[in-house]
Amino acid sequence: MKNKPILIGLLVFFVLLLAWLAYGVDRTEFSLALTLYSALFLLYLIGWNLIKKGQIEYRSIFVFGLLIRLTLLPLTPNWSDDYVRFFWDGEMLLNRENPYLNTPEQIINREDQDQTHLQEWFGQLNSPQYYSVYPPSNQLLFMLSAWIADGELIKAVITLRLLIILCEGMAFWLLLQLFRYLKLSTNRLYLYAFNPLVIMEITGNLHFEGLMLTFLLGGIFALAKSNASLTGIWMGLSVAVKLNPLMLFPAVLSFLRGKYWLGFVAVATIVIGICFGPLLIQGSYENVWQSIRLYQGKFEFNASIYYIFRQIGFWVKGYNLIGTLSPILSLLSLLGILWVSVQMVVKSDVKRLLEVWLIIYLIYFLLNPVIHPWYLIPPIAISILTHRIAFLAWSYLVFFSYQAYSNENFQENPLWLFLEYLGLTLALLWDYRPKPKLSIKTNLNE
Repeated sequence: MKNKPILIGLLVFFVLLLAWLAYGVDRTEFSLALTLYSALFLLYLIGWNLIKKGQIEYRSIFVFGLLIRLTLLPLTPNWSDDYVRFFWDGEMLLNRENPYLNTPEQIINREDQDQTHLQEWFGQLNSPQYYSVYPPSNQLLFMLSAWIADGELIKAVITLRLLIILCEGMAFWLLLQLFRYLKLSTNRLYLYAFNPLVIMEITGNLHFEGLMLTFLLGGIFALAKSNASLTGIWMGLSVAVKLNPLMLFPAVLSFLRGKYWLGFVAVATIVIGICFGPLLIQGSYENVWQSIRLYQGKFEFNASIYYIFRQIGFWVKGYNLIGTLSPILSLLSLLGILWVSVQMVVKSDVKRLLEVWLIIYLIYFLLNPVIHPWYLIPPIAISILTHRIAFLAWSYLVFFSYQAYSNENFQENPLWLFLEYLGLTLALLWDYRPKPKLSIKTNLNE
């Protein structure tokens, strides 16, 4: 292939920039971070332009996609501190403590608590006064990492990152199978494997959207094979990692219809019940629900429509109406999701189902008070199975939200929010622009 030397050069430059961004830049250094991320994304687009015109083997994309992730193996995440809570919870399980019954603040103040490493970790926790909200299935991975780490945080990070990279490899394989089923070029794997946001947020920052996506892709593959029960297993496991895939279930039911939906519902319910069953122990679910409610009623970040209504609330009432707005927008989101699931899904048409899933994610995100960059990873992968570009464009634009970390009060700059959502609006207008109709002229005199 004539472009091979150029691609190798781009790959080397890409890895160097990625290493600089991941290892050498803190999220508070927004100007430098945005410059490096923009350069990475430009290389990503140039690489895709060369690959889609050439005949590079998808195997090379698969292998190099995983090798790039391995370059981040010893990285201590400096763009997210969620990982400290992962290993705190894992350590609690090793100590035969229920991570849902006590907050880290309560644990650290106990007289019988003398683990030195817990004292060190406590200072790095971002919400020590909150009960854990991570599902039991995640907790098993936290415990495994903590057991291998034996009190050393970096060992726990490396262990969990290896598990996540293995899941990424499985996601690559599932994407390839779906490309073949949908008659798409297998080279499209590049769009996921080399996406800078995907690499940084899943492998770099250890977010579990990657694991959830792997199960979600398994569900799509099972749907393509018309196996409702297997779909229930895969999608039940995706919910066990993150609750968000529950919003996709109405669309799946519309897709299956007839006799197949019962098998899906029964199996998915069993899987979800088994995975969340431990929350019944000692009433753990009560504390989890309390933390979720506090999260939904207090936090706001990188929102769009919510911020517009919030500003109107300031003008009318003079204070933040998040307690009122959050449930109202959640209800509107639910109604919108149900409507598109019933009205837009076509039975046994996988392509149409994926298009509807993207619309569901869009409704959910636009009405949500909190949109962290890693939330976008599942719809980014789904969009690669279609011809929509909005979520790929957003995978660059969402980086603007990191501006908030450049000041001590995490104050968001309205200009960066405007630029982000202006870019997203333009991408959506391109995706859903009216298609020109074929004009056929008939000569009536012939």
